[in-house]
Amino acid sequence: MTEKGEARFITTVVIIRSLTGGLEMTIDWVLIATHFKKFAISFLQKLWDSFKGKRLEAILKYQADFQDIYITAYANGQTSPINYDNLLGYDWKSLVTWTMNKLGIEQIANPDTPERTNPEHEFRKAYFKKMSSIQVRLNMINSVHGTLNPTFDKPGNAEEMIFDDRAIAKSWARAAVFTPSSQYNKEEAEEKLEHYKDLIEGVTTGLHNDHLFSINKGKVIALDYRKFKPHSSFFKALEKKNITEEAKFIEAVNYKNYLDAEFRSGKQCVRYEKETWENTCILSMQVVGRLRLKYDNMDLRVMGVPRPDIQIGERQHSRKKNPEKFKFCVDIYPTPSYLHTDNLDLIDIAVTTEPPRGSARGELPLWYDIHDQLIPDLWKKVLLSVAWIAHARAGSTAKTLHGHFAPILEEWEIQRLLEWGEGVGLFRRIMEGVDGWTTDEWWWLIVGSICASVQV
Repeated sequence: MTEKGEARFITTVVIIRSLTGGLEMTIDWVLIATHFKKFAISFLQKLWDSFKGKRLEAILKYQADFQDIYITAYANGQTSPINYDNLLGYDWKSLVTWTMNKLGIEQIANPDTPERTNPEHEFRKAYFKKMSSIQVRLNMINSVHGTLNPTFDKPGNAEEMIFDDRAIAKSWARAAVFTPSSQYNKEEAEEKLEHYKDLIEGVTTGLHNDHLFSINKGKVIALDYRKFKPHSSFFKALEKKNITEEAKFIEAVNYKNYLDAEFRSGKQCVRYEKETWENTCILSMQVVGRLRLKYDNMDLRVMGVPRPDIQIGERQHSRKKNPEKFKFCVDIYPTPSYLHTDNLDLIDIAVTTEPPRGSARGELPLWYDIHDQLIPDLWKKVLLSVAWIAHARAGSTAKTLHGHFAPILEEWEIQRLLEWGEGVGLFRRIMEGVDGWTTDEWWWLIVGSICASVQV
């Protein structure tokens, strides 16, 4: 069959199935065969199946275009009506010629660009056919992109965040409850909360339902006249968010000071044999090329060759192995880019810079009490937690961090902490103009130094 013959065949099938096939679009192959007497019905059926597999999108579009022009032409009397009692007597040949002249043969060709295809078309029907082979299904899957172009949010700004009175009242109610008893002034606190007396009850109930507050009972109320106290689960939840401990960061800072003293004394290397959190100090500087590690007394053997000092039973059961036999020493060497702590101005800046406060609108971050005084213990817990998660999940935004810390921290105070940390060298944006954060090079040293300097 020639190219023109194929186009005429497709047009004939489209017309007959559209006008005689009903809702199911069935094809009357006997009627079609009368127009292609040189070919057997079985051949025509196989030819149609092959066209559907190769040109389905074009055929569907051609069919829709035909239906549009035929309805208009029929309403205007440009085409003769069909006698469904005598389909063989209808002049199908003239209708096919008229359609091809109106739409053009090239309409049946495959689309030359992906944009011209029907975006709603899916291959599910073909994929789940009983006779579809595994190879055909794999080809279908591989023909579709499995990825999406990344989208980046614009950088957030704490000053531009939209606040309502309820958000401010919520921060005040929370601050009133978390204020230490030794610093709580009942008259001053009540005078401040009076500004939002219509909202305080509602936000307090919400904080109580979120398990940030619990109700004071009995004689405890008489101590500072407060109905609520911090919920015990609040501190446990904050500790769960914080995988590390304050003491571990302080250990890393102390070990950095130890390395400074050893290298300044003229030592070429320092032997490291401990198993503590001092690894944070060593590995953080090694990864940026400020330290070089050399392993000593490491037993290197070809894979599969047993060690003579390990018994047969120990080889079969790892729990029976003596861990001391697998230890080795590490020598730490400074590189030309090594920096001593006292040469890092950002450490002094971070330690002396006041923790972030709220804006002029009056909101109070979690680490400030109702009298706008710092709560050192809460400040260190929040700083440790946010810094660790931002380090472990590079690219986090204030919104994603809020999803991790909710309902403990609000999005606006996380944003303020991130912007404050950017100013002291604790955090940095992963890319200019993109709302994504990670920790900077000396984050562990800054966090440890702040924790060591803040007095509880």
